[in-house]
Amino acid sequence: MSEAAAFNTRQIGYLPGVLGFDWVELCNGYAFGRFEIAQQHLAPNGYLHAGSVVALADTACGYGCFMSLPEGASNFTTAELVRDGEPTVLFAGHRLTVPERLIGMRPGLDAYFGRQLILGVRPSDFEDARLAEATWPRIQVTANVTEELGSEVLVLFAIDAPPVRHASLSAVMAGAEEEEAVMPITGDKAMWTARVASRSGIRPGQQPELAVEGRQVPPDRR
Repeated sequence: MSEAAAFNTRQIGYLPGVLGFDWVELCNGYAFGRFEIAQQHLAPNGYLHAGSVVALADTACGYGCFMSLPEGASNFTTAELVRDGEPTVLFAGHRLTVPERLIGMRPGLDAYFGRQLILGVRPSDFEDARLAEATWPRIQVTANVTEELGSEVLVLFAIDAPPVRHASLSAVMAGAEEEEAVMPITGDKAMWTARVASRSGIRPGQQPELAVEGRQVPPDRR
């Protein structure tokens, strides 16, 4: 499925879908969408409502920004694996518990307690804590940027750690999907991304609690 087709499917049931926006091409730096004028696009006087055009332009900006997130960056950071009653990953002032069963699934990982690892969290593994299972570990963040993407909201937030650059990530990044890209920012911090349900209503400037589904463990050991 092309990126344009994927976005056409994802927006079903939400404003872009209700207005019948059709995305022909979406790629880095480019968004081409259209709609066939129908009654829902008109004002009561029978003329095209300017809001329909503005909505198309606004959606194109959002989808285009998402497709233009830079390559070579991802939700990776250095972390330390410790035992604090249960396996726990410490990174950038946050703590994430790791299910014991996952430690057992990765032979040799238990030898890395107390050592540095590279932690990777897929954006799709995040969810608004209010909507997630109670057992998922939580982190408190500040939403710097949010963008509605149909049934989901893209949330960009800074972590107090620099972007990771390590040769062992090359293979991981080579196969990464667009959703895994993030935007590095100046200084010693990096911007991570989370994809959460649209009903979460997270907005820029808010400090939501994000839950992380405990399926993933650090992708690299060093």
